[in-house]
Amino acid sequence: MGKEKENQNTHSKTKGTAPSPYKVILLNDNNTPVDFVIEVLTTLFYKSREEAVKISFEVHERGEGICGLYSLEIAETKAAEAVEWARREQYPLQCRLEKA
Repeated sequence: MGKEKENQNTHSKTKGTAPSPYKVILLNDNNTPVDFVIEVLTTLFYKSREEAVKISFEVHERGEGICGLYSLEIAETKAAEAVEWARREQYPLQCRLEKA
């Protein structure tokens, strides 16, 4: 009976565990215009204009800025969409993912 209760406790702990979030991080370059970065942040990452300006400043000053935390699948999709959009506009914008 003690073993059965132990298994239930273990099961309930693993069942409720959420997947680890991932950061989508924009990387600085010298060719992608700030206005484009702000547009990507407001349109694709649903940031307010104020948040987008702040993140774009971080990208410029620190070399990178965090767009948000997402599940791995969503983070990969958003990063790929941002890069694809940049390529269509002929900008070298890059993203990377980092486990939070």
